[in-house]
Parts: sequence; structure tokens; C-alpha cells
Amino acid sequence: MKLCYLLFSKYILNQLFCKFAILKHTNIGKLFKYIGIAIVLNIIIKPAGLIIENIIQDHMGHEAFGTFAALNALSMLFIVLLDLGVNQFLTKELAADHTLKAEKLATFFSLKILLALIYPLFMIGLGFVLGYAWDKIVLLFFISIGYSFFQLTLYLRAKFQALQKYNLDSIASVTDKFFLILFSLILLFTTVSITSYVGIRLVSTFLTLLVLAVPAWQIFSKEPFQFKWQMNVWKDTLKQTYPFALITILYSIHDKID
Repeated sequence: MKLCYLLFSKYILNQLFCKFAILKHTNIGKLFKYIGIAIVLNIIIKPAGLIIENIIQDHMGHEAFGTFAALNALSMLFIVLLDLGVNQFLTKELAADHTLKAEKLATFFSLKILLALIYPLFMIGLGFVLGYAWDKIVLLFFISIGYSFFQLTLYLRAKFQALQKYNLDSIASVTDKFFLILFSLILLFTTVSITSYVGIRLVSTFLTLLVLAVPAWQIFSKEPFQFKWQMNVWKDTLKQTYPFALITILYSIHDKID
């Protein structure tokens, strides 16, 4: 209990330091403007997404959608393996020092790519351990790939937030939902199945990643997005990010304990 308290305290202090580092260099009026834009976009897009999802559920059938929901929940339960606190740590570091070397940013990127590759394989193994049928394991695999793409978009958003690119972050917060709504509407004119629904979710997250990669490439150039195998550096990085990862795990346990 004492360990959890200390880790939580460290997490809160890191978060406060990160926010202070961002706000210190930010025009407050500009910040609230982009917060307003983000709120408006989310009010428009996300309720529409919930409505479309309910319509998809009715067309798919409650049994099939229940299978998807169960596989999706299982993937979400272990999603911390996709990040291990890297995104929050990156935001704190980059907000405090906008001149971080490209080599260090490449270290974060390489670690995220590695985690994104390991996670779907881990979920396949978990599916076999739980005794899932092969068709369910395939669905679990593609759902996991979708979350790998999603976590990479969160990595790009962490960079935008640290550099106060709130206009980009506001748009990024709803881009995946926009694509999902668009493809869901198209899907309603065809045969709605669990396979097709998982497919459009995967395509939506992949397209979101591509859309966000364009401004990220322009802002940071190509050097921070080069993959480099640096096992010793990754170990040192994870030693610094583990409090963020542990807090995420504790929050997940608290949220799923019922």
C-alpha cells in the first residue's frame, strides 16, 4: 500500500511538472481556444459514433456483437503492454525541453514500434491459453493490431501536446471516430458481420495513423522516426517510465474490479 502511495505521489508530481512546463510557454487564450475546439469536435463526432455503433449492433446481432465486445475487452485489459508509460513520460520530457535530440526521440519511437509488434503476438498466445477457437483468435489478433495502430497515434499526439500543437491534437482526438463513422455508414449498405466490423475499425485506426504521420513528419523531420535496436537504452527508459505504467495498471484494475 505504501509503495502504491509513493508511486501515485510520484505520478502526480510528474504530471504537475509536465503541465507547468507546458503552460509556462503557452498563451493561455490560445490554449482555451483549442480546448474549445476539441470540446466542440468531440460533442459532434462522439455522440454520432455511439449512435452508429448501436445501429451496427442491431444489424450484426447481439450474440455476434457480444463476442466482439468480449474480445475487445480482453484486448483493452492488457493494452498497458502497448505503452508501459512511454507516452506520458515523453510528454513530460518534451514539454520540459523542446530541444530533445532526435536520437532520444528515435529511442522512444523504436520502443513503441517494438511494443506494437509484440502486443498482437502476446494476445494470440493468450487466446490459445484461454482455449479460444481459431476464428476467435484471428479476430483477437486483428483487434490487437488495431490497438497497436491506436497507441502509435497516441504517441504522435503526446508529441503534439508537448509542443502545444493543440490544433493538431484537437483534430487527432476525433479523426479515428470520423473514419469509423464513415466506414460504418458504408457498411450498413452491405452485410454487417463481426469480421467486417473489426475490419473497418482496423482500417480507421490505420488511416488515422497515416493522417497524423504527415504533420508529425513535417514538424520533427525523419530522424526521430527511425527504428534503432537499442536494448540497453530501452531498459534504462523503462526504468523511468514504470511508475506511469503501474499507475495505468492500478487504474485498470480499479475500473475492471467489478
